[in-house]
Amino acid sequence: MQEIKKDNPDVYIPSSYKKPEEIYSNHVKTLLPKMWRLKPEHFWTYAIPPQSKRMVQGWKIHISAIPDNALKILSLAIPVIIRHKTDFKFASDPAVLHSLLGKNCARQSSGKFITIYPENENIFKSLIEELYQALHHEVGPYILSDLQYKDCKVLFYRYGGFHSFQEESVDGDTTHCILDPSFRYIEDVRGVQFTLPGFVQDPFSGLTVENTEPADEETSSLFDELFSINAAIKFSNAGGVYLGKHNESDAEVIIKEARPYIGIDKNNQDAISRLKKEHRLLERLADTGFTPKPYGIFSEWEHVFLVQQKVKGRNLRSFVTANTPIIKHYASEEDVRKWVVTAANISKQLLRMVATLHDRNIIFGDLSHNNIMVDDDTQDLHLIDFEFSVETGIDPHLNFYTAGFASLARTERDQLEFADDYFALGSALLGFFSANLVLIERKQSYAKEILQAMQRDIGLPQTFCDCVIELQTNPKPDLAALISKLETMDLSSIHAWTAREIHIEDLKPAAETMLRDIFSYMQSMLNLQNSPRILPLSNDLKSPFALDHGISGILYAWHIANNQIPDDLLYFIRNKLSASGQLPGLLNGASGIAWVMSAIGERDISERMLLCASEHPLLYQRMSLGYGATGYGMAQLHHWHRFGEQTNLDAALEIAEILLETAKPHENGLYWDKQNEREGAEVGLHHGSSGIALFLLYMYCASGRKDFLEAGEKALQFDLSCGKGTDESLSFPRYQNNPHRIVYPYISFGSAGIATVILRYWQVTGNDHYKTYLDRIKADVSSKYAVNCGLFFGTTGLGNYLLDAYQILGDARYRDLAWRLLDGIQLQEIKRDNGSVFPMLRESQVTTDYSTGSSGIGLFLHRLIHNGPNFNLMLDDLLTLPARQSLSAAA
Repeated sequence: MQEIKKDNPDVYIPSSYKKPEEIYSNHVKTLLPKMWRLKPEHFWTYAIPPQSKRMVQGWKIHISAIPDNALKILSLAIPVIIRHKTDFKFASDPAVLHSLLGKNCARQSSGKFITIYPENENIFKSLIEELYQALHHEVGPYILSDLQYKDCKVLFYRYGGFHSFQEESVDGDTTHCILDPSFRYIEDVRGVQFTLPGFVQDPFSGLTVENTEPADEETSSLFDELFSINAAIKFSNAGGVYLGKHNESDAEVIIKEARPYIGIDKNNQDAISRLKKEHRLLERLADTGFTPKPYGIFSEWEHVFLVQQKVKGRNLRSFVTANTPIIKHYASEEDVRKWVVTAANISKQLLRMVATLHDRNIIFGDLSHNNIMVDDDTQDLHLIDFEFSVETGIDPHLNFYTAGFASLARTERDQLEFADDYFALGSALLGFFSANLVLIERKQSYAKEILQAMQRDIGLPQTFCDCVIELQTNPKPDLAALISKLETMDLSSIHAWTAREIHIEDLKPAAETMLRDIFSYMQSMLNLQNSPRILPLSNDLKSPFALDHGISGILYAWHIANNQIPDDLLYFIRNKLSASGQLPGLLNGASGIAWVMSAIGERDISERMLLCASEHPLLYQRMSLGYGATGYGMAQLHHWHRFGEQTNLDAALEIAEILLETAKPHENGLYWDKQNEREGAEVGLHHGSSGIALFLLYMYCASGRKDFLEAGEKALQFDLSCGKGTDESLSFPRYQNNPHRIVYPYISFGSAGIATVILRYWQVTGNDHYKTYLDRIKADVSSKYAVNCGLFFGTTGLGNYLLDAYQILGDARYRDLAWRLLDGIQLQEIKRDNGSVFPMLRESQVTTDYSTGSSGIGLFLHRLIHNGPNFNLMLDDLLTLPARQSLSAAA
C-alpha cells in the first residue's frame, strides 16, 4: 500500500482539506488585542472576542472588497469592530476572495469579504454607522442579498442566522433556517434580492439604496429607450443575459450585462472591462458576417450592457446531441454519410472563421461547442462570446478555456497562443464523434483512439481524422490546406453503423485484464490514513460511507468481484463506521450500508444501520427506491432473505402497506414523489415510480399479496406513460412533464432503469404487453458511446441491463450487445502504472466509486465475464416460481 501524495493528480482534494494562505490572518493578528483569537478554516477565518455573546440570529453586516483594497478594508473595519466587542469572520485568503468575486460564484454569496455579528440591534446601528464613516470612500461589489447602507459601496446588511440552523433533506441537501417568533424553523432566504422576514422591520427604512438591477417589467427607460428587455435567459455572478427587442423594428436582440468588480482577473480587469472589449471586437469583426452585429453599449446604474444581434440557431453542442447518429444502436449508411458531410461542412466554416480571426491578430481563446451557433436550416455558423478573446498587442492575455478544448501545455502557462485556437478547433471537430471531450485532459491518446473506433464503426474517412490530429499536434497548421482536404474528402469508406459480429472468447482476455487492473489500481492507491477519502472518490461525495459515492460501494465491489476484502480495509470499516449522522437512503445512507454489511457477513453492523434508518426523522420525506422509504424496505427485505428473520419481513411489509396508503392516483397509474408543478413527478428506477414498482413486485413474491402486484403494475404504468418515442423506439425523461425535453438511457433515471423493472414484471406475470415495451427500448440502451461509462449514468449501466435482458429473455443478441459495450468502456479507461481508473461523470478527475467510477464498472465486467446475476441491489431469487411458493408459505 503506497503513501498517497497530496499532489497526486488522481486524488480529488476537497477545498476543506486545503490550508489557506496567511496573508489576511497575519494582517488581522496585528490589529487584534491579545485576548482575541482567530479560528482559521479553509474558507472563513473566525475572529472571537474574549467574551463572545453572539445571538442565534439578528441583523448582520457584510463588507465587500476587491483584491486591491482588501488589506486596507481590514485595517479600517477591524478597529471599529473591536471597539464594539463583536464577533466577525473574513475570507481566509486572496484565493477565497477571488472565488467570491468570480463569475461562477453563487450570486447570493458574492462579494461578502467580512461578515459581522452584532450582539443586539443597538450595537448593530451604532456599529454600522461607525463603519460607514470609516469605509464610505472605498469601492467593492454590490452584495445582492443585502441592502446597501446609505451610499457606501462596500457596506451592506440583512437579517439572518448567526448560528447554523439547518434542515437536511433526504437527498443530503441542506436549507439554512432561522427561528420565527414561535421558535419554529423557517428558511433563512439568501436570494439575489433583499428579503426581510415577515416578523422583522428594517431599522433604516429610507436610508438604504435598493438593488436596482433591471427588472423585466421596468425597462422602458433603459438603453436610451432604443431597446427593451423581454425575458431573462440566464444569470451568472457577472450579470444576466436577456432576450430583448429593438423598440422601433421589433427585431430580437441579446442584451448582456456586466457588474462592476466581478470576475477580476490577474490583469485587474473585471466583467465590465471584458464586456467593453467584446463590444470593440464585435465592431472590429462586423464585416465578417460570422459574429453578432453590435448595436451599442450602455451604462445603467453601475452596470454596463452590450446589445447585439440575436443570431439564429442553437449552440453546436445542442446541435450535435440532437442530430448525431453515433449514439444510436443502428444508423444506415445514408444517415452516417449525411452526418460526416455535415461535420465536414461545419468544420470548413470553423477553419475559415479562425483563419480570419488570426489574420486580424485576434485569438478567440475560449473556442468550444458552447460558443459556436449553428442555423439548423442552413448550417451557417456564428461565433459568440468574445469576452475571453484577445487582440494581440492590445489586450492583456487571460487564459480561460473550456474543459476538453485545451492542450496540456496550455494548462501550464498564462499567455494565450494562436496554437490554442488550433487545438480547440481539433476538439471541436472531434466533438462530432465523441460524447466526452473532457477525457482529453486525462488521456493523451483519447483523440486517436476515438477516431480509430469511428473508422472501424462507420468508416470515418482518414482525411477527417488527419485534420483533427494535425490541429491538435501542429502549432502552425496550414488551415487552407486542411480546408482543401475536407472539400475533396473521399467518402467511399463510409458504411452503416451496425453492431459488429461478436466473438466473446476473443474479447474475454481484454475484459479480464481490465477487471484485474481496476482492483490492482485500488489496492495500490488505498490509503487508510487519508480518512474518509481512502481512495480517489467523486467530488459528489456527501456521506463518506454511502453506497453511491463512498466507501461501502467500493467494499461491495471488492467482496463480489474478488470474494474477499483486504483485511486492513475491513478493520477500518469496523472501527470507523458509525450509524450516527447517516441519512436513511439506499444509495446515500444507512439502508445501503446495511445491505452491503449484510452481504459481506457483518450482521451486527447491518442491524445497527437498519435501526438507524428506521428511526431517522427523514425516512418518510420521500418514498423513492434510491433515497426514500422504499429503499429502506428493500434493505429490510434483503436482510430477511439472507438471514430469515421475521422481524425484517414485517418491517418490509409495513413499508409496502405505507406505499399503498400514500400512493397518489393519476389517470395513467400511481406516483409518489412530486418535484414541483412545473416538472411534475419524478420518473425512473432510483427517483420515480419504477423503483417503487420493483419493491412492490418483490413484496408480492415474498408475501403472495396481490394488492402489492396490482399497485406495482399501476406504478410502473405511470412511468411508462411518460415515455417519448415512436413505434420502434422509446426513451424516458427524468420528470413527468419533461420541461427541458431531454430523455435519458441510463439506469438511475432513464430507459435502462425502467426496462430493468419491466423485465421482472414480464418474468413474473408473463404479460406480453411488457415485452412490447422492451422491444421499443432496446435501441435506446444499446449505444457503446456515452458521456460516462459508469453504472448509474453511463455505458456500464446499459450493459448491466442488457445482461438482464439476455438472462431473462434468453435472447443472445442482448448478450452480444453487452459485450459490444466493452469497446466504449475501453475508450474511457485511464491506464496507470499501477492499474486502471475511470473519469468522473462531469469532471476531468477520476473516481473509484460505485455509481460513476471503477467499482461499478468492475462489477459489470465481473458479471460480463462470468455471466453472473445482477449485482445492483436486486432480489431476483424471489422471482422464480418455486421460491415464491415456498416464501409465501413461510410468510
